[in-house]
Amino acid sequence: MTLISPAPVWCLAGLTVVLGLVAASGLGRGGGPLRRVTAAILVVLTATLLMGTLAASANVHMGWFRTGGDLWRTMTGHGAPVGDSLPVEPLPAPGEGHTAGTSDAPDAPLPQSLSGHPGSPAWTTSFAWDSRQRAWTAKVRGPASGLDREVTVWTPPGYSPTSRTTYDVVVFLHGFPGSNVGVTRSLDVGATIDGLMAHGELRPTILVVADLSMGGLPPDCVDVRGRAAVETFLTQDLVQSVRTNFPNVSGWRSGWLIGGISAGAYCASVLYLRHEDQFWGAVAMSGYDTPELGVLSHADRSVREAFTVSHMLASTDRSSARMWLSGTPNDGDAMDLLGRATRAARPGDDITVHVDLTGGHSWRTWAGQFPLALRWWTQGVADEGASGPRSAVTQPFTAPPSSQESTWLTRTFGLAGWGTLWASVLVSVGLLGAVVLLAPRTAWTGRARLWGHLVRLVGVGVVSAALCLCVIIVVNRSQGFFSSWGDLLDNWSMFF
Repeated sequence: MTLISPAPVWCLAGLTVVLGLVAASGLGRGGGPLRRVTAAILVVLTATLLMGTLAASANVHMGWFRTGGDLWRTMTGHGAPVGDSLPVEPLPAPGEGHTAGTSDAPDAPLPQSLSGHPGSPAWTTSFAWDSRQRAWTAKVRGPASGLDREVTVWTPPGYSPTSRTTYDVVVFLHGFPGSNVGVTRSLDVGATIDGLMAHGELRPTILVVADLSMGGLPPDCVDVRGRAAVETFLTQDLVQSVRTNFPNVSGWRSGWLIGGISAGAYCASVLYLRHEDQFWGAVAMSGYDTPELGVLSHADRSVREAFTVSHMLASTDRSSARMWLSGTPNDGDAMDLLGRATRAARPGDDITVHVDLTGGHSWRTWAGQFPLALRWWTQGVADEGASGPRSAVTQPFTAPPSSQESTWLTRTFGLAGWGTLWASVLVSVGLLGAVVLLAPRTAWTGRARLWGHLVRLVGVGVVSAALCLCVIIVVNRSQGFFSSWGDLLDNWSMFF
């Protein structure tokens, strides 16, 4: 059973209601400590199912996990590399790969090896309209990589493959866990790209997202011997498939941008620096500098360093780089990337940084940053077309203080404050104890008996909600997804 359908949500919701009724019926009946412990366990299990129901509902919209196997492998790491300094052998960049000096020119056609294949059965794919994503989807088979991945392609209203209009392409990489499902809606791609195009701030553009979830395990970004050839799929198969099935997309490097969020932002940065001959630039929203996921994170020091973004930028064997990097002050990995990347930049590099003082490692933050990145692309291409390569000077970046750390009160009782954390724990435990010890007894008769059942049931619901909120606060404090209560509510409203 797929986890991106409503069926698991309804199953979990039904189980939550049933167990909640059982837990409520067991409260207030007197008895010894064993009965009270049992009642407490039933309430906690009800809260666990409620949390699962909420997560499953969000997963339907966001597509983090496609199957139960994906969820299991993500949670347990089953099948993932174990240990450090493993014998990892990254393969050379597929295709023509990095071509020093090519991106210093105002523009250049894409490599001949990335041409479309009109009429070829091996490359022709039937894309079907997905009303939920409001985009086209298909299973794309990569002849070079051997991978079959689902791909989502968003096109502007009225798009026709026979139109004489030329469309630029954004290749977008999702984070981990994640998939192609939910990206177009979460980034509000339709309103963003349509709005920019209508105001002349973006040329006609389509957006392409491939599912790189790899069965619940993080992708490796680059080709590694013995592993799935993700780099070949993204930089060879996907490009040729898009040019075959959407034949009026740009054949010039200035018309192709690669970008991503979180883990996808790291991959976008690395792939761009390895394929400057086919992407004009890279957009990395809330990315990181060193490999943190996949087999590269378990490689020896020399391999990890070779695929560290700032180390790749410091290399002299490359062309001038164009990168748009963003983050928020409470996202330490992103701030670290911005600082190291700007210090590693060479003369001629355009490393543009953007920092939102509020927000976190979340979709609402990225949705607000996405149009800024697209404007940067449009302006950069226009500037180079008018005057040739820009003589960019990248200034070293210093992370600003987090807005949520401005006062003792916000440090303590903000969403990520230690006071909020302990308060949520104490309130949850206190409510659980109150419900177990003080719930009305069932010895009452008549209407009083009915009211007793309702009070106990409401008590179970309140405690379950408090425990769920406590878990969210604990997880957010360690991961920094949301910076404030408003940010949390804004993102959760999007999930549902």
